[in-house]
Amino acid sequence: MIVNVWLFRTLGLKFPLKGAERFAGGIFRARRNLPPSNEWGPLTDLPDYSFLDGRVPKTTTLGQRKRLVKQYEMTKQIVGLSSELNEANKRLVEKQNEETKRAKVLSESTLKRKGSQSCYNK
Repeated sequence: MIVNVWLFRTLGLKFPLKGAERFAGGIFRARRNLPPSNEWGPLTDLPDYSFLDGRVPKTTTLGQRKRLVKQYEMTKQIVGLSSELNEANKRLVEKQNEETKRAKVLSESTLKRKGSQSCYNK
């Protein structure tokens, strides 16, 4: 047990180990604000080769195709939700305008003084 504690301290690990995030580069990647695995980044998102005449290469691997489809679906969902938010904001503004108009009409329809104003100013 003494050897294990010494080993943990020399490696810079806290004792006891609490989870699997410490293994497979977890601490290294977390300290450098990197993703936990190869989920995104230039090595996974960009193609493996390029053409000299400027053409864009097609997706080459199954993983790239899956990521493109997943990103497309996520983009569709984001666009749909943002349009719903815009519509809800428009409805809210319209409702607030109707409330202010109703309050204005109500305040104008109240009883008004009769007679000349000079009588009341004395």
